[in-house]
Amino acid sequence: MVVLNDRLKRVTDRGVQGAPNLVIEALSKAVERRDRGEKLKLYAKYDVCEYWLVDPEAETIEVYSPSESLQPRGHLGPQDALKSALLAGFSVPLRKVFHFER
Repeated sequence: MVVLNDRLKRVTDRGVQGAPNLVIEALSKAVERRDRGEKLKLYAKYDVCEYWLVDPEAETIEVYSPSESLQPRGHLGPQDALKSALLAGFSVPLRKVFHFER
């Protein structure tokens, strides 16, 4: 998860008390339905700005803005670069994520 300055007061000695700005989940077959359904709806309800679902087997990342839509804003593969509307200037080629290129 990522908590930016606008939500920094949510970070306390007890942990993060409220929704972070960004949640990143690594998919597994055991919990995929939950991550795509229940969690996505929960993150929308509590105003998570971005939600990334990382599928290490398929080497893809789905980018959601749950408070805007429960549909992916982007479905990215190794040939793409991951950019975030939330993190200005952030960009990483996914081939580096999935193949650990330097």
